[in-house]
Amino acid sequence: MNFIKAFSSFLLGSVILLIVACKKDAAKPGDALAYVPATATSVTAIDLKKLMQKADFESIKQMDFYKEMVSNSEMDNPQLTKVLLDPAASGINLEGKIYSATAFDEQNPEEMTTYFYVPLKDAAAFEAMWKFEKDELSEKDGIKILDSGSNAIVGWNKSLAVFAFSNETSEALVDRLVAAFKVDKENTLTKDPSLQKALGANHDITSWLSTNSLAKNGGAGFALSMIDVKPEALKDNFISSYADFENGKMVGHADFNINKKLGR
Repeated sequence: MNFIKAFSSFLLGSVILLIVACKKDAAKPGDALAYVPATATSVTAIDLKKLMQKADFESIKQMDFYKEMVSNSEMDNPQLTKVLLDPAASGINLEGKIYSATAFDEQNPEEMTTYFYVPLKDAAAFEAMWKFEKDELSEKDGIKILDSGSNAIVGWNKSLAVFAFSNETSEALVDRLVAAFKVDKENTLTKDPSLQKALGANHDITSWLSTNSLAKNGGAGFALSMIDVKPEALKDNFISSYADFENGKMVGHADFNINKKLGR
């Protein structure tokens, strides 16, 4: 099977479906945010309730790009075709909220992993959506893992699916995926005032970016010293932004809070 092709098609289709398919009120946000790693440098929240009120799924299904995606899936993954045409077949909880987060390896700043946290309503239906060989599916610590040995991997339990993408192919990606299902009660990132303010804003899509995680990285500190900038300059730099869909257009805004030492 072409795992990456099916994987990419599913992600694109899922985002569209989550935006346009559900007509009920979304659940209160916050649950999946608890899984975001403390080393995350960016976090994005998608307010499904607001987006669902604006989207027209029937119109999207008639668009050329969507028809092409459905046609391709009919050859590669018939189950995915059912999902694209009927979101309820995905097993995803369409009343939930999606979060994405990007984290850098504290020991290797060149290696980063991006996670997508997707709530599930029917884990069996979610698993049935994938076409894979038996040796590609494994289980660790109660997490089912679909891994083709590439830098893209997905895991799920009864209530949550996590997609992980790394810029490097590594066996450690499986361990990072499994760790993504564990809530760290000592994680101070999710309690960060700047993150809470950014993600708590009333907009369709909100994002938060910080350099605090990089400030702990020795490699990043050494690189700054080469240009005569102290590592402390990486602390407390925040960028918060939002995007809203209004009358067929996307509008947005960003606020920058930059450490004065970085600008010297």
